[in-house]
Amino acid sequence: MTGIGRLTTSGAHTRFYANSYSGYVDLEFDRNGNLWLTDNPQNRLGRMSPEGVYEWFPLPHANSHPNEIALGPDGNLWFVEREGNRIGRMNPACRP
Repeated sequence: MTGIGRLTTSGAHTRFYANSYSGYVDLEFDRNGNLWLTDNPQNRLGRMSPEGVYEWFPLPHANSHPNEIALGPDGNLWFVEREGNRIGRMNPACRP
């Protein structure tokens, strides 16, 4: 299973496993401390809360293969749909 690890400055390590196999490509934090990720092979975005809870957001276009993601000055997350030849936008307050 795929997961994301947290390492503290004191050396404590915690791993948060996703509830599915994924292929993370890029990561970005939103203003609320959630970690957003692009899951290229599954054609979706993911959000992991600071407590390690994952939520998944399928993209509306088939085979978009999301890659890079960045938090914009408008507070939205912007991402590249590499195979879809588009730029996507996600409001961090959305629900799956």
